[in-house]
Amino acid sequence: MVKIDIFTSPHYPVDRKILRKSVEESLAKVGIKSFIQVGVSIVGDRKVRALNRKYRGQDKTTNVLSFPVTEANIDFEATASSGKTV
Repeated sequence: MVKIDIFTSPHYPVDRKILRKSVEESLAKVGIKSFIQVGVSIVGDRKVRALNRKYRGQDKTTNVLSFPVTEANIDFEATASSGKTV
């Protein structure tokens, strides 16, 4: 089972059905078969530039940022989670 959380604003409309299918197909291609949770945020250039500057020290926009899960209380036997993608 795949749990996909999609975060966006009205400024950036997205076809959630197509996005979900893309994530599911990508996971299937790399052989992910266990339960996994994926978060996807659709943001503009200002936000992605700010995140890139804050977390990577790069003061520029980029197409994709991904963040690993660092919470110590995650039960990896119950949930496979690689982080959040922006």
